[in-house]
Amino acid sequence: MAQEDDNDEYSRPMPGNPLLKFPKKPKVVVPTNLLWYGEEENPKLYNQAVDVFDKIGCELVSLNIEPLLELAKCLYEGPWVAERYVACKDFLATNPPEKDLDPTVTKIIKGGEHYTAATAFEFEYKRQKILKKINKLLDGIDAIIVPTAPLNPTIEQVTNEPIKINSYQGTYTNFVNLADMSALAIPAGFRSDGLPFGITLLSHKFNDYALLELASRYLKTKPLRTTGNSNKQVSTIHDELYSNIPKPIPGNSVKLAVVGAHLQGFELHWQLEKVDARFIQSTTTSSNYKLYALPKTGPVAKP
Repeated sequence: MAQEDDNDEYSRPMPGNPLLKFPKKPKVVVPTNLLWYGEEENPKLYNQAVDVFDKIGCELVSLNIEPLLELAKCLYEGPWVAERYVACKDFLATNPPEKDLDPTVTKIIKGGEHYTAATAFEFEYKRQKILKKINKLLDGIDAIIVPTAPLNPTIEQVTNEPIKINSYQGTYTNFVNLADMSALAIPAGFRSDGLPFGITLLSHKFNDYALLELASRYLKTKPLRTTGNSNKQVSTIHDELYSNIPKPIPGNSVKLAVVGAHLQGFELHWQLEKVDARFIQSTTTSSNYKLYALPKTGPVAKP
C-alpha cells in the first residue's frame, strides 16, 4: 500500500486518490452459504459481529457466494501451485536432506512440477469465467463479511490431517488474490475456551483505506479492547486513522468550496462522500461576502 515495489514483478502502483470510505450506509454482504465444517461456537461470534455492522448503519445484503468458493478451489486444484515450485525449484535441485523439509509442504510444492502450459491456460479461462459471475454478483456491493478462518484446530488435528485442515482454514482467503480483491482481518471476540475469533472484510481492489475506515466504525462500538488474549484492557479513544494518509494528489483533484447543506454534518454532505470528496479544511468567508436565502419551496432552505 505504501508504494510500488520495482523488485516485485506483480507489484503495481496504488491509484491516485483511492476510495477512503464507503457511504454512511454501505451495502455489506452476509453470505448465506458459509462453511463451518462442524464448528459450533465460531458461528455465534460471527453472528454477533454481523449484528454490530447492522447497528452501525450498514445495509446488510444476503447473498450466496458460491462463485467465490468455486474460485477458492482453483488455487490448489489448479496450476497456481506451480508458482510455488518455480520459487523453490533451484533449492530442490540441490537435493536438501528430507529430514530438514516439512513433508506436507514438500509434497504440495513438488506437485506443481508436472502442470503443462495447456493446463495453465485452461484454468486461467476457468478463472476468468468465474470472475464474470463474481463481478455480476458484487455489482453495487461495498463489502463482504466472512470468517477469517472457520475453525480453531489443535496442533494434533493439523498434524493428523494437515492438507484437509489447512484447506478448511483457507476457505475464505484462497479466492482473494485470484479475484483481485482487497481484504482486512479484524478481531471479533473470544470463545468460551479463551481462543480468539476474527472476521475479514472483503471489497473490490484498491479499497484498502475504505475497509480500514469501515473497520474503525466497527471497532469503535466498544470503548475498551483487550491486548491479545489477556485481561488487560485499553481504551479505543485514540484508535483513529491518520487523516493525511494517503496524501491527496492535487493533479487528480478539483478543489471545491461548499457552503450550506453540503457542509460536514448537514443534509447533503453525503453527496460529496459518494464521489469520494476529501475534507481539507474548514474556513470562513470574507467580511464582504453575502449569502441570500431563496424562497423556501421544500423542507430545506436554499441559499
